[in-house]
Amino acid sequence: MGDVNASYVSDHTKWIDELLKKHPEWVEDQKVGRALWWDKKQDLQTTERYAASKVPQNRTLTTSISTANRTFVRPRSAGQ
Repeated sequence: MGDVNASYVSDHTKWIDELLKKHPEWVEDQKVGRALWWDKKQDLQTTERYAASKVPQNRTLTTSISTANRTFVRPRSAGQ
């Protein structure tokens, strides 16, 4: 495959790094936003309840053919 240039930095990464140097407060805003949407405490009881409530899924695959205002669904086997 050849040698990989480990020192390569993309234009996008350079651009983001420049912006973060100009606006260091954005890093803190980013951490706050991440905590708001992603960094949630995990509750073991809730996780177990969600896992126990899963419904078995039907393994039949379907394909849809749309013609004018009608949609026809034709089941097909998983091997197709």
